[in-house]
Amino acid sequence: MNFLMTQTQPMQDTDITHQETEAEVLSSIVEWSASRPVWQQDALRRLCLQENFEQDDIQAFVKICKGEFTPSPLTADHIRDPSASNKKVNLKKVHGVQHVNALAPDQQLTFSSQGLTIIYGDNGSGKSGYTRILKQMCRARSRRKESILGNIYEGSSGLPQAEIAFTANGANQSFSWAKDQPSDPLLSSVSVFDSATASIHVDETNDVAYIPFPMELLKKLVDAAKGVKTE
Repeated sequence: MNFLMTQTQPMQDTDITHQETEAEVLSSIVEWSASRPVWQQDALRRLCLQENFEQDDIQAFVKICKGEFTPSPLTADHIRDPSASNKKVNLKKVHGVQHVNALAPDQQLTFSSQGLTIIYGDNGSGKSGYTRILKQMCRARSRRKESILGNIYEGSSGLPQAEIAFTANGANQSFSWAKDQPSDPLLSSVSVFDSATASIHVDETNDVAYIPFPMELLKKLVDAAKGVKTE
């Protein structure tokens, strides 16, 4: 299980008087999206959660345009919180897990406050299960939609949930997570990578030039508009 915590720093440019972090630009896009057609609001939300649109996404946008599908607009919960970029966030532990795969509720996954924490174990020991929780709590981009399933060996199903302890600028924080519920905005400054998200960067031929994520969002929104028009 591999994951990386990053924080966006302000761009250094002496030719501009106002410097914005990527998170602040994304926040502006959220405000701007409220004035866009509802299918575009839904499209921007999906782009914050997945790498590219699939044909099913385009079909969903067409149905939204026809009033045959209910959209889910982009909100601040789907992007990195601007205030989070000003704070150093460190994960401490994930515990109190309930109804997530076959993870034991009385176990906890802890992280060192310094250096690198390495988690290892046999296949089926729960590494991927904890990663799925972190991908829901924090930020992660993936080509495919991923859902957290309950324990198939339990007699009754319940809502997947967990507790996470972390620090923000050295102050202890805690958050109670539940599936499909908004996470703590501070956790949006933590990026999670696993084999699915990492493959976005290493499995394909990519240009060396760096395209800021907000600009990439808008470019792909334009491509989606062309796809919807064709349909």
